[in-house]
Amino acid sequence: MKRTVMLAVSAILLTIIIVSAAILIVRNPSVDKTFYVGVTYGGDTVEGAKLLIDKVKDYTNLFILASGSLQHNLTYVEEIGDYAIASGLNFAPAYGAYFENKAPPGWVNTAQQHWGNHFIGIYFYDEPGGKMLDDHVQFTSYNNPFLSKSPHGNPNGNILIDEVNIERGGIEWNTYRTSYYPNGTVKVLASSPDENKTKIGNLVIFYPDDSSEVIPNVPWREEKRIEYPNGTTTIFSPESIYIEVTYHPDGTIIALESYDNFDTVVEDNKRRLPVESFSDVLDRNPLKTFDEAAQVFETETTWRLQPLENSPVPIFTSDYALYWWDYQSGYDFVLAQVGWNNSITQEIGLVRGAANLHNKQWGTILTWKYTQAPYLPEGKELFDQMKTSYENGAQYVIVFNYSDDVTNPNILQEEHFQALERFWDDVVQNPSIVQGGIRAEAVLVLPQNYGWGMRHPNDIIWGIWSANSTSQEIWNQLQTSIDQYGTKLDIVFEDPNHPAAGKYTYTHYWNQP
Repeated sequence: MKRTVMLAVSAILLTIIIVSAAILIVRNPSVDKTFYVGVTYGGDTVEGAKLLIDKVKDYTNLFILASGSLQHNLTYVEEIGDYAIASGLNFAPAYGAYFENKAPPGWVNTAQQHWGNHFIGIYFYDEPGGKMLDDHVQFTSYNNPFLSKSPHGNPNGNILIDEVNIERGGIEWNTYRTSYYPNGTVKVLASSPDENKTKIGNLVIFYPDDSSEVIPNVPWREEKRIEYPNGTTTIFSPESIYIEVTYHPDGTIIALESYDNFDTVVEDNKRRLPVESFSDVLDRNPLKTFDEAAQVFETETTWRLQPLENSPVPIFTSDYALYWWDYQSGYDFVLAQVGWNNSITQEIGLVRGAANLHNKQWGTILTWKYTQAPYLPEGKELFDQMKTSYENGAQYVIVFNYSDDVTNPNILQEEHFQALERFWDDVVQNPSIVQGGIRAEAVLVLPQNYGWGMRHPNDIIWGIWSANSTSQEIWNQLQTSIDQYGTKLDIVFEDPNHPAAGKYTYTHYWNQP
């Protein structure tokens, strides 16, 4: 009798363990071992999405709806998701920076219950790391002052301070923005409180000898390009009534005035707004060190993810830099962008290394090789990229299918469909080719919070600082390590919370021979 009871209890415990494990598999994306290969759709019609699904359903298992227009209509999203899943595919919709503006509370849970395990996640807020390096980023979670980082390339990364209801030159402005550049350039941006003012302004150029040129009647949204003797180019794209002044080290001052009463603001064409130096701003600005830049980035990205923090499905993004901090911010997995003639070996080392030490998934998204048609590489190269990703452990391999041509956003050609079909038949369905069969045996450990773009030796750091001597040391060590280990190399960053020690056969540090 006791034996019978013990067997019954054991059976119950075993059942509990099995059920618990099943729940973990559903809820913990790191446990899911399914391999996904698929395409994105960026068109603006439901019919176009269905046609693409019909085309690829026999040799893919994932369809990502990455349409800027369709994401606003949940009826369309659900119709496409239903069609994809009924066709035997898994499904993931993509959303921009503000998910809560696109879907009502609880929609993700309802969709997960409806689609089940075929709803593999939400592609949310594309390229957070890339935006940090190359684009304007406003850190809305910070107050007093608000912080923003503008594009680095013109002429360098900057820091922007927002103030409210500030009086300058006897005029009160709703907002007053000043951008401070490391080379001494300062840009002042202010908007008039009068919404009824004309949307025709004046472009004013101040030269070093105090002479000036006024270009009147500049339309509100017209783009103006100013090219300077030193090669710097500034592009002005007015989107509100504002004044923009650029101070250059050589004394040249460029001003864009967008209001009707020009004479009240610029007297004798020599108006100068009071500004601080870049060093003065850095002294009181939170972005003074790499550690602080990393914290700001993680805080801001985590803040963006808050509406989805209790999501029952994984949240993922694609990026081309700073993967480590994407994971730090809370993404469940990251798709490294392979394209632009970059090194797939380096991208795999960076994203796989970050995923490995954070115990998360990773994948690749195969994107543009050219900035115009045919955009994607030829079919054979696309196949090789997919196969390399698969063999090195990618759990997701996605082909980016989008162009800026609104009449034909699809860029997949017949050779690309053939490459996908060949990959499915000859690799994914081939038991002799093991997903993840090539494992990292070596790791290159870089400095903590060194948010370097790593696209070339002179790339930028956190989109704010220029490359330094450390950059060159890392670049040299990186090339040596890649030559020695190839795709068996992971690239990680020093972090006491995610140590690399003891996890690889060979460990190399950036500053050790």
